Amino acid sequence: MLSHFCIAGDVSWQKQAIEQTRLNVIFFVNIAVFAVVQELTLWQLVKNNEPINIIINKVS
Repeated sequence: MLSHFCIAGDVSWQKQAIEQTRLNVIFFVNIAVFAVVQELTLWQLVKNNEPINIIINKVS
């Protein structure tokens, strides 16, 4: 009974660790994608010679 409980505890701890890792990965991927999109947007605005205040409005 007691050993079974310990194994179950270990499994739930592993599941929690895996879930946390998954969330961290998703979080970092979202940040990376967001940063790339922002870079592309700014780069396109600069390339198209848009006025500087449009770039500032886009960022904020």
